[in-house]
Amino acid sequence: NLKAKDIEQTQMALGFRIFGRFDKRRYALKLLNVILGENMSSRLFQVVREKHGLAYAIHSGAQLFAETGALVISAGLDRKRHDKALELIAREIHRLKQETVNTQELERAKEYVVGHMRLGLESPSGHMMWVGDHVLNYGSVMAPEAVIAAIQAVQAEDIQKLADTIFRERTASLAWLSPGTAARDGERFKALLAEM
Repeated sequence: NLKAKDIEQTQMALGFRIFGRFDKRRYALKLLNVILGENMSSRLFQVVREKHGLAYAIHSGAQLFAETGALVISAGLDRKRHDKALELIAREIHRLKQETVNTQELERAKEYVVGHMRLGLESPSGHMMWVGDHVLNYGSVMAPEAVIAAIQAVQAEDIQKLADTIFRERTASLAWLSPGTAARDGERFKALLAEM
């Protein structure tokens, strides 16, 4: 969906259609998302925002439903240099598809996911949310330690294989708000996706 509008920033949301919540690859997906763009240590944040200063904000997030899901990269980009930002986003996606994540980066992602999960379970309300979420979404409650074991079992090759599966032009949808050059820039990004 490409529209031209008089705004200060270029706003972008790039979504990839993925699997549903019952797929066993959801643990690899969680780690892939952390590595790609979930937090300030992620590749997109470090490269696009910190190193090159091309984004006001950049983030990725995954949402899983019963039979389908989406992994979405959203960003507020410098309107004068968003073409470079697009190239860097495409490059980081390409890297995940072509290279295995190194051991240190994978371990940091696992520590982040497990630590965040344990922190959320420290309070009674957090524990109730865990139980409620599992009963409503999965029909039964999975023990936290079983989830942690599944996360720890993910290998770098699992993440690379998953990235190669989901980051495809045919599964991508792009929403783009840009000050006057939406069609040109949107088409350029589609071309970058096609090259991955």
